Amino acid sequence: MRNENLEARMHRSLTKPMTWGGLPRNVFLLFVLISILIFILLRNTVGIAIIINGIAWFGCKYATTKDPQFFDIIWNHIKNDKGMYKSE
Repeated sequence: MRNENLEARMHRSLTKPMTWGGLPRNVFLLFVLISILIFILLRNTVGIAIIINGIAWFGCKYATTKDPQFFDIIWNHIKNDKGMYKSE
């Protein structure tokens, strides 16, 4: 017998993925690393690094707001050697 009137409160952090600056943590750290590399390789041209990473950050943040598991799907696809639709 099941009681339909029971409810359990759940904290938002258990259902919503953790983001830093609107991006998943691993993507955010990747952007920090890329911006440091651009800064070093292009001889301290901060403006170019900010413009390139700003455009990429807005695109990734847009993808994350539309689908919070967007980057998880990409990471799983990269790790999976069989491919998505190959039969065994």
